[in-house]
Amino acid sequence: MKPIGTIEPVNLREVWPDEARDFTPWLAKDVGLELLSETLGLQLDLESIEKNVGPYKTDILAKVVDEDEDEDHFIVIENQLAQTDHDHLGKIITYAAGHGAIGVVWIAESFTDEHRQAIDWLNENMTNIDFFGLEIKLGNYILDAQIAFFIYFYFLFLSIILLALLFFVSYHISPYLILKVSFNPLVITSNTHSFL
Repeated sequence: MKPIGTIEPVNLREVWPDEARDFTPWLAKDVGLELLSETLGLQLDLESIEKNVGPYKTDILAKVVDEDEDEDHFIVIENQLAQTDHDHLGKIITYAAGHGAIGVVWIAESFTDEHRQAIDWLNENMTNIDFFGLEIKLGNYILDAQIAFFIYFYFLFLSIILLALLFFVSYHISPYLILKVSFNPLVITSNTHSFL
């Protein structure tokens, strides 16, 4: 079977040129947190952006929404619109300790094998905290030319039918409908005759 479309990769920096000014605020909005919540299987609410841990700043601190829990639990979210590096690996550990987080989400364009191994090791050896490594990808969905052609002419056909129906209604059923609607609130006087 022939595919009906393809996905064309998009460079992350085309959409979010600056990680701190563009990507972090987008991710902290409802749409970003909803997508992240769905991906993780957790309900997250924004607690803070650029939350201090000493002289360092956590990209996003999110609260885990759990009706059964009496105390608040937090997830640290660290963004990296590039391949993972040791600097960000150190940051996620520092931020998790500084906020007493129960989870860390490290979002990057790609993960090196060594950093995947580090995330696995942290999950195997740390208790009461989960580490997530998420790769972010963007793409444009490109319709197959035949499908796009069909959709274009389908909507063109519907537009023609609607125009024909409007023409039929306005000229064959009630020729004064347009005048009545247009002049209803006005009284037009010509000599001694008044029209409503």
